[in-house]
Amino acid sequence: MLSALLNTFLTVAKYQSFTRAAEVLYTTQPTVSRQIRTLEEELGFPLFLREYKKISLTPEGEVMLQACEKMQEIFLQGLQTAREHAMGVSGEIKIGYLSSFDAGKMLFPSLECIDELYPNIKLQMEKASYYALRKGLQNGLYDVIITLSFEAELLHDVVVKEIERVKCYFVLSERHPLYAKEDLNLSDLVNSRFVLPAPAESPRRAGDLERILQSLGSQGAEIVFEPNMESLMFHVRTGKSIALLNCYENDLFAPFYRRIELPDDRSDLYTVAIWKKNNQNPLIPLLF
Repeated sequence: MLSALLNTFLTVAKYQSFTRAAEVLYTTQPTVSRQIRTLEEELGFPLFLREYKKISLTPEGEVMLQACEKMQEIFLQGLQTAREHAMGVSGEIKIGYLSSFDAGKMLFPSLECIDELYPNIKLQMEKASYYALRKGLQNGLYDVIITLSFEAELLHDVVVKEIERVKCYFVLSERHPLYAKEDLNLSDLVNSRFVLPAPAESPRRAGDLERILQSLGSQGAEIVFEPNMESLMFHVRTGKSIALLNCYENDLFAPFYRRIELPDDRSDLYTVAIWKKNNQNPLIPLLF
């Protein structure tokens, strides 16, 4: 919690802004807001007063800030001691991650911390499609893959570690007929055409989308398939279809897209790290 939720709290408290904190943390404003809500729920009291275009610490938040700053000081002292030990740790680990991920938001901040803590470790990074990641893990091309949680069900004899719950959105472009509709909501989308990666690329996606659409009242939406994410996004960009995407997709928040957020109770999606149970690379338990 210190490295995630509390770090987000400290950043928001410093800048008094969810938006500015998201920029500093290389993430999105909805993710920061969600993490603060999660922390408040765990603690049982509000940390911030939310007013129009302004936030401020509650009295409880002020107390929490002082406690967290002391914890951070103790943590940094321990980190320095650990870093001195880590200087002797070396080796190589091969990590594959989903090619559609915006690595600058999702991966690089945490990997930069690993590089600082373990400077003698060589991180070999490679982006690939869903299918290529699964195949690469099975064939030993990757020690660990970073992907979405539904992919874990397609792999056997693996360890799966959840990284973060992922916010999902239905996304349409400015060329789609519904783009200009006022008060656009989920129920407006159910009779639209949707686009997904081909079943060979990601077999679970069609079933997941159909269940979500049925829960919204759809009686059988039209779904088309594209062989890769580049073709899929071109389908969306030209206004032909709507896609269900996660918050780490490249260019998701570009101004020419409109996004309809999927409530958490409609989706249970996580980013995950996956590795084979028989992989003996000693760096895996150290880093994950």
